[in-house]
Formats: sequence, structure tokens, C-alpha cells
Amino acid sequence: RLYGVSVHELWPPGTVDDMDRRHFLQAIAATTGGALLDGSGDELGALQAITRGFQALEPTTPSGALWGPVVGHLKLVGDRARRGPRYAQEAAEVARLGAWLAWDQEDHQQAELMYQQAIRYAPQSANERAIRFMEGSRALWLTETGQGVRVATFFNWSMSSPWFSTMRATLASAAGDADLTISALRDAEGRVSSPTDHRKLLAYTGRAYVRLGWHQAAQTALREALDGMPPTKYRGVLLT
Repeated sequence: RLYGVSVHELWPPGTVDDMDRRHFLQAIAATTGGALLDGSGDELGALQAITRGFQALEPTTPSGALWGPVVGHLKLVGDRARRGPRYAQEAAEVARLGAWLAWDQEDHQQAELMYQQAIRYAPQSANERAIRFMEGSRALWLTETGQGVRVATFFNWSMSSPWFSTMRATLASAAGDADLTISALRDAEGRVSSPTDHRKLLAYTGRAYVRLGWHQAAQTALREALDGMPPTKYRGVLLT
């Protein structure tokens, strides 16, 4: 009823099991599910709420459990991407989430396909930041999985946000460029304000230091980042 399609269209036979369907219903419950069905006609708002529900579940829900529902959601949002820039931006965001889930399951072929979709939808959003965000997310994935990326390209961006600065630091540290890493981290530090953002920055900093071989400094940063962090997938990554 919510999507306006049949169950078999949303979940073709043989692609998911009953457990996936239950997780999808849990995801809907995590959003403003009741409000989505109030007949207001805000289709884009309903789609965005479902995406945010999946994003809220992602840190603590097994990626395999979310994979099927998110792929179904992407098909629906992607089919509507031509309706306008905001639909296209939402499609890019869902595709990026799908790439995360594939990456978590070490399915790099699916991760690449999802990132390609995100990068294809992003220009239709007419939002430069969204375009760079999708390109940067793919670059991080390539770096984290040892596939390499041209660091210089991303240092020419004029985007000003802590996220872009920490992304530059990650790419630079993977390339072994200590000077660019420190410069990017300092730029990020000057842009963070909340304690949560500061903890995220410490996490990026610690991981960058590990790549550069600065193990004592890395331990200090990672311990501070882990202090008080809830039990999420990312906490597991930092501990590892």
C-alpha cells in the first residue's frame, strides 16, 4: 500500500526470505510509518522518511538483513528520479546506502554497481555538494579496499565541511602523504563544533595515523574516539 506496487514487484520471488520482509517492516516502524499512510500525498517526504529509517537502523542492524529491503527501496526511488532534482538526490542517497551494505558484506562487485548508480543520479540533483559527496564516498571505498584512487583530484575541491576534509585526510594517509594528511585534519578540526563531530574526527584521525605508521598517536586518538561510543558496527571497525 505504501509503495503502490505489489509484493512481488517489490520483492521478486526467490530474492528474499520472510526474515528480510520482517526486517523491512521493522524499518518502516522505525520511521514515521503511520504518518506516511495518512493520505497527505507527500510522496517524496514518504520516500525520504523510509530512507532515514534505514539509515537509522544501519549502524546496528546486520547488513544482510537490510540489503533486500534497501534494494527494493532503491528501485522505487530510482524509477522516480526523473521527476525532479530532489527525487534524484534521494535516489543517489539510497544507492550510496546500498553500497555501504554491499561493502560491509565484502561484495565489492555490488558495491561498485551501487556507487555507479549513486554517481549517475547525483548530477540530476543539480546539487554540487551531492555530486562531490557521492564521488568522495566511492573514493573512500576504493581507498579502504586497496583499489587506489588519485588523491590530487580531491584536494582541488573547494568544498568546505569537516567531512570533505576528513575524506582528504583518509585519501592522503592511504597514499602515505603525511603533510597533506595533517593539513586536511587541521582544516577539519577548525570546522567541527559539537562533541559528536569531534569524536568522529578523532576516529578519522586515528585511522589516518595507523595508515601512516604513527601507532602511539593512533592509539591515543582511537581511545578517545571509542570513549562513550555506542555498540555499533563502526565501533567494531575502530577496535579492529
